[in-house]
Amino acid sequence: MAELRAVDWLKLTRFHKEIAERGERGFFSKRTDDDAADSWSFLVDFNPPNMADSWKIHADQLVSQPFKGKLLGNAFDTLFVGGPAFCTPKKNEKTGTWDEYWNPIFYRQVAHNR
Repeated sequence: MAELRAVDWLKLTRFHKEIAERGERGFFSKRTDDDAADSWSFLVDFNPPNMADSWKIHADQLVSQPFKGKLLGNAFDTLFVGGPAFCTPKKNEKTGTWDEYWNPIFYRQVAHNR
């Protein structure tokens, strides 16, 4: 049987409010063809065992080399893992073409431990 955990509902609500506000600004919306970003990366073969416990992601699972370099150099104060995701089109105002963006359904703030 699963162990019950105490939930700090105020903290959880504030966290999700912040995520929703960031989401409204497109904070987590990422181009589907951007595999060399320095602020985020696709993950290869990432299958978390559950939503509650710690997740382990190895450096070789990161697709973006610029992101991996910054992560290993401790350049980030805050990290998030998001997914699964759905895709939406957005019109590129400069080119007039339509670009596809990933929009994760869930987000989780994570710690970077070497």
